Amino acid sequence: MKVQNLDRELIHAHLQLFRSLKSEMKPMGGITNLTLVQLNALIFLKEHEDAHVSDLSDYFGIAIPTATVLIDRLTSLKLVRREQDEEDRRVTKVLLTKKGSKLLEKAIRQREEILQRVFARLSTKDKNDFIRIMRNITQN
Repeated sequence: MKVQNLDRELIHAHLQLFRSLKSEMKPMGGITNLTLVQLNALIFLKEHEDAHVSDLSDYFGIAIPTATVLIDRLTSLKLVRREQDEEDRRVTKVLLTKKGSKLLEKAIRQREEILQRVFARLSTKDKNDFIRIMRNITQN
């Protein structure tokens, strides 16, 4: 197969993979009532406890007003809260609430269960190859 055709096949396979995973994950939205962006924002906030709106903006590659809307929505759901920085009152941190942490733990468990079912379809060799390929892509 020519390189151009192979590249097209990779792109097509990549898109199919993400469509399939999105389809598999769809039931999560009904359980948690969160979009994938909202869920990823909660994951980011769990990993970055002193995050600011600008950190979310940078992470997602979105404008600050868009990140603010995201945080407003999560705040209205009582999943996050804003807190002024004690050292600099102009700075506002975004923190997970207990409700947000519990919902995130539930969503992560559900996502892991779904991905385990998806990956159960692969042989051990395919799983090892997939891991090797993903690591190769992310490390380069």
